[in-house]
Amino acid sequence: MTRIFSRSASRYLAVLATLAAAVMLLGMPATAWAQVCQDCEPGGGGGGGGGGGVPSVTVTGRFTYKDMTRFGDTTSDLVPIASAKVEIWRFKPRDPFGFWLWGKDAEATTDADGRISLRMPFERTGIRYAARVFATNDAVKVWPEQPVHTAPFYREPGEDNGSPIQPSPSSASQGVDFTFDFTSRWTAQHFNVAETLRVGREYMDGRRTDTDPLGQVNVTISAASPFDSSYYNYLADEIVIGIGGNAFQAFDDEVLLHEYAHHVLDQISTVRLAPATHTGCDADADAQFAWSEGAATYLAWAVKRVNSANTLRVFPVEATSTCTVTPGNEVEERVSGALWDLADPVGALPFGESFDQVDAMDTEVLQVIDHFLDRRRGSPEGTIGMFRSAWATHGLDLLKLDQILTGNGIPTT
Repeated sequence: MTRIFSRSASRYLAVLATLAAAVMLLGMPATAWAQVCQDCEPGGGGGGGGGGGVPSVTVTGRFTYKDMTRFGDTTSDLVPIASAKVEIWRFKPRDPFGFWLWGKDAEATTDADGRISLRMPFERTGIRYAARVFATNDAVKVWPEQPVHTAPFYREPGEDNGSPIQPSPSSASQGVDFTFDFTSRWTAQHFNVAETLRVGREYMDGRRTDTDPLGQVNVTISAASPFDSSYYNYLADEIVIGIGGNAFQAFDDEVLLHEYAHHVLDQISTVRLAPATHTGCDADADAQFAWSEGAATYLAWAVKRVNSANTLRVFPVEATSTCTVTPGNEVEERVSGALWDLADPVGALPFGESFDQVDAMDTEVLQVIDHFLDRRRGSPEGTIGMFRSAWATHGLDLLKLDQILTGNGIPTT
């Protein structure tokens, strides 16, 4: 008797459990059902058969900016915003009471062509999407050109036109696309700073062998910079780009790379870092300051040398035949010219330098600066003379270097 009653009770409970499960399923939202779906994230609850998961929206976009010269060029090509941080925000119910609020739900990084592509769950109709494209990458975090700012610079696609792109897909298959060209001068200047310094960081990373870190630098664009100038603040590890008056330097790639080179030298080498005025061909305060400025100018030129096909506006101009100030080791243009002779073609024009018998050694130049002129190893503030000694220590051709130094009016003893 006990066994028969037990079996009957078990059957009764099984029927109740089946009915309860059916009621629960009928009351659940459609997105909770396991289903075969072309727009679903994989593995979210699919059963046997062809697939399953939660329906997902594909979010895409390609972002570019207009690279303008400091003289107001309006015909420049559009440049991809590469390796940049992008945030995806959504306006949707976000609390137990059902209030609709904006919130960040995803983050992506643009590829070399300025593109993003990611998938996000499709939860319901009516949800609005927005994107924030930042002038931030591994090299730099650019802050907005405003008197007061509390967050790094970003812009929504369409915001410059007064109509931010904020689509609201009605189904997962509709997708979301934020493709936009940032052509406003005010906006584009921030992206140009980020892209130029990104190229500079890429150059450094591709040639370094030392392990001391090269960190991300903060950049502030300022119309109130003293004397409309740009400078590197080594105390705050910050670059300030002047755009006041006629010195609109946010599109002057050589200025940007020169100031970035100060950051690089401060991080991985050793240089004189102190406020001073300088004109290039005049004798500087001392050999240490001439090295700091000359090496920074050279590095800007070197980045351009290997990126000749891109939009960088950098024009190396040596002063060998025009700068006659001595001693040469205290003149920044002679220092930058000597370093450049190690990288540019043998006997390069316009001067046809017979003393220049070396070319394409920019990797070696950076490695000497990085490894041998390094504050971590107790090196004092650098000079071109210290670079000469380190060149020899690195096992490189000292005779040919000395020919270049002499040709640039720099003593070798």
